[in-house]
Amino acid sequence: METLRFVMTSTFYPPYHLGGDAVHVKYLAEELARRGHEVHVMFSRDAYRLKRRNEAESLKHGRVQVHSLESPYGRLTPLKAYAFGNSSYVLKQYRKLVDEVNPNVVHHHNISLLGHGLFQKLAEYRQMYTAHDYWLACQRNDMMRKGRLCKERRCKSCVISSGRPPQFWRSKLNTKELDCVICPSGFMQEQLKGIVNNTTVLPNFVPDPPEKIVNSGKSDFFLFIGVMEPHKGVMELLDAFTHNKETLLIIGNGSLANEITRRIRDENLSPRIQYLGWVRDKWSYVRDANAVLIPSLWPENCPLVALEAMSLGTPVICSDMGGTKEVVGKISEKLVIPVGDLGTRLATIDRPNIPRDTIIRVFQDNFSTKRYLKKYLELASEGCRGSMNTLK
Repeated sequence: METLRFVMTSTFYPPYHLGGDAVHVKYLAEELARRGHEVHVMFSRDAYRLKRRNEAESLKHGRVQVHSLESPYGRLTPLKAYAFGNSSYVLKQYRKLVDEVNPNVVHHHNISLLGHGLFQKLAEYRQMYTAHDYWLACQRNDMMRKGRLCKERRCKSCVISSGRPPQFWRSKLNTKELDCVICPSGFMQEQLKGIVNNTTVLPNFVPDPPEKIVNSGKSDFFLFIGVMEPHKGVMELLDAFTHNKETLLIIGNGSLANEITRRIRDENLSPRIQYLGWVRDKWSYVRDANAVLIPSLWPENCPLVALEAMSLGTPVICSDMGGTKEVVGKISEKLVIPVGDLGTRLATIDRPNIPRDTIIRVFQDNFSTKRYLKKYLELASEGCRGSMNTLK
């Protein structure tokens, strides 16, 4: 097998991260390194400090060579990249890394706080970008306007109403030097039409689950696991479950945590509805659940929690927003709920009658490490090989 030299860029990288995009980068970097490739990851510790006050725990990265950026200007560096699209400090460090590594492949991920200036090629290498969110098409990154999916593209008024600082570089975005843009969902690919040309659909992957998983001590329950924010639909989920007799466990952290705790207490919903906070060993709960629920109100791309559940044979029930329905629909279209019907359907939810072996087979055929890496290395070697390709 030909070994390649990779440079990956990402605003965040575990443990200095906020969401699933950085976890994907870690999974990919480690799998490539495990296969003998040389992998370097550049990320911004300044960006993490901009979003979180607490300092993350240190983490050993094994064979992956990690380069964390800490500018003398601290939080001002990611803010400058956000507003103006570039940072002289980031570009200097990036050029230095590329010169030292002489990569065969440069793969950009979420670079919203590093700057689109990284798209300018510095040498002869294959340049890739994974659209983990809608950053290329939307300043909010989520394609939402006033709580609904944006179809108007009235970006200036949307930015003003959302209270976000303007991004002065939007009209200067140049993606022509990207050899391949990976879209984790067909929905994402559709949103990027007219913005980038060389796209291909390649859904995310997750490693196989641990071989030994302890018993959760719970049975006959539905599970929500994720960040506790309004766009995740967790409050709508809580409303629905106040009207049925099913048990719901909620795992995660976020701005709604206190509100959820208060409602469970004041409305006497415990122990049928339990908020467990964040738990380190999630696997036992995911395995033992009747189903993992993803009632998102925004267009999720290809959430890792859905793939993790499927790897254990646990059904997933989701809203029809974004790319999640493409994942869950491979199990059964009946598990996909129109977002307008979430309240009614979740209030009368039943345990899906789908064999675990069937779900695991769907996972192995579509979202396994082996399948992803085979396609990914083809893209790294050959590019997208044309415009608007889709994964077969």
